[in-house]
Parts: sequence; C-alpha cells; structure tokens
Amino acid sequence: MGNSKTYKESDNFNSKLFLPNQPNEGEMVILHVKKDDESQFLYETKVSESIDAVTTDIAFIYNGRLKISRICSGE
Repeated sequence: MGNSKTYKESDNFNSKLFLPNQPNEGEMVILHVKKDDESQFLYETKVSESIDAVTTDIAFIYNGRLKISRICSGE
C-alpha cells in the first residue's frame, strides 16, 4: 500500500475499528474473512462504505464460493 499514513499515539482513534475518527472518502481497508481459524478470502472496501453493504457483499461472495465448491465436488 503506497499511500500509508503514520499515526502517533496522540492521534484520536475510534477504539473499536482502529480508524481515524474522520476518514477520507477514498481511504481503503482490507477485511480478512475467516471461518473458525481458516482463512477464506480478503475483501477490500472503502472506509466510508456502510456496514450493511459490506456485510451483504461478503455474504454474497462467501455463499457463491460455497456453491462453486459444491458444484466442483459433485454434491
């Protein structure tokens, strides 16, 4: 990630998300989707994207992966 920004301890952060309180519209975040301890996939999205939209997208991708896996295994 070429445009990384360094934060100081004194910067004001949202403690749950570890993101600046006022993110820029174009800032991106990568979510690591796991089931139990097993890595499934990475999902990149804008910080400004709604949680509902991201959840819907991730569920759609995950369910599609399951469907493809079932087709490939002949179930």
